[in-house]
Amino acid sequence: LFLEHLYFHYRRYLAISSNRKPIAAPNNLQGIWNNLGRQASHNVWNSDIHTNINIQMNYWPTEVTNLSDLHKPFLNFIIRGAQSEGWKKVAQQYNNGSPGWSVMTESSLYNSMSTWGSNYLVANVWYTSHLWTHYRYTQDKEFLRKAFPVMWSCAEFWFHRLKSVNGEYLAPNEYSPEHGPSGEDGTAHAQQMISYLFQNLKDAIDILGAN
Repeated sequence: LFLEHLYFHYRRYLAISSNRKPIAAPNNLQGIWNNLGRQASHNVWNSDIHTNINIQMNYWPTEVTNLSDLHKPFLNFIIRGAQSEGWKKVAQQYNNGSPGWSVMTESSLYNSMSTWGSNYLVANVWYTSHLWTHYRYTQDKEFLRKAFPVMWSCAEFWFHRLKSVNGEYLAPNEYSPEHGPSGEDGTAHAQQMISYLFQNLKDAIDILGAN
């Protein structure tokens, strides 16, 4: 049990030390301690903001361990990014000119992205789940009002992207991070996340009112 106790506090320390810094920016794939663009010659990963589970895992401990303020660098990054031309362009390019926004697996602080993992577009939904989680823990309605347009425009993207197959709506050509398969319709991960987004939107409307 001591190891579990130590590991819990160590993880909390990492969240604190990688978010309390002069620049209000989310931590990245290799944290703030890597001073190289590539960590080593044998390591293919960049110090990017990796959207297919890594950045999400970095911030899972914040709300549940009473570090809600340290979630904000990531939350603000999401809200800014959803308003950027870069993230909107992803929706237009990969979803036949649809409204809304999405973000690629490899992205940067400046809303630039690579095309690696271009079929993982449900990253936008996973991002919005962090906005909703922050509201659930803080009950901050002003934050929810700021987050709601981001959640709504994410849903708009999926209103246009989901395809109807035998009476069911499926997320096309998706990927389950760190698991697979790649490029299949209706992967469990994508379906569950999108359903969660729609439920969160309904709950947010009930809280904020129709206006």
